[in-house]
Amino acid sequence: MCREAARRRLVDTGWPLGIVDGALDFLAARVDAPESVTSTVRDVTGTPARSLRDWTADHADLFR
Repeated sequence: MCREAARRRLVDTGWPLGIVDGALDFLAARVDAPESVTSTVRDVTGTPARSLRDWTADHADLFR
């Protein structure tokens, strides 16, 4: 989806224009400069972080 289509869809669903532009700017910046990976989850829980794919597969039934 192009930025203008995403912008239009978000505005049409009630997002404030200032928030939409800021959110889209933030997401666009993450394409070329992704957030760094940290060890915080492992440090706090003693267990490595799981991927979103694994989590959603394990919890899909909760959303049906």
